[in-house]
Amino acid sequence: METYQILFHGHGFKVSIDGEPNSIAGFYTARRVQAQNPDDAYLAALKLLQSEQKTKSLVDESVARGATPKFEAEDIFEVGFWRRLFSRPPIGFVFYDDSDEAADESQEPKSEQASDGDA
Repeated sequence: METYQILFHGHGFKVSIDGEPNSIAGFYTARRVQAQNPDDAYLAALKLLQSEQKTKSLVDESVARGATPKFEAEDIFEVGFWRRLFSRPPIGFVFYDDSDEAADESQEPKSEQASDGDA
């Protein structure tokens, strides 16, 4: 059995913090699991992530506010022996809000327009 690390992107969230609406629109997080292959690793890591209390509370609040949260695997890779031996499995989250998503979306078309104008 191999050890895999899966980088998840959770998006479509609507979570309020300190009264600020939509303070959390999404997040990135990684989980490490043992599995026979990358597909089994994805399923095991997704089940693990969805079973965590923090994830459950984010999903519950988002659904209550009319959102449809989703999880996508951004990357799946096999963890080597030395990394397994000398590093801790990842457990944290990197959150972002709607302004981060809007900034990313507004920058993409500008880049495309600039390159189209140069052609």
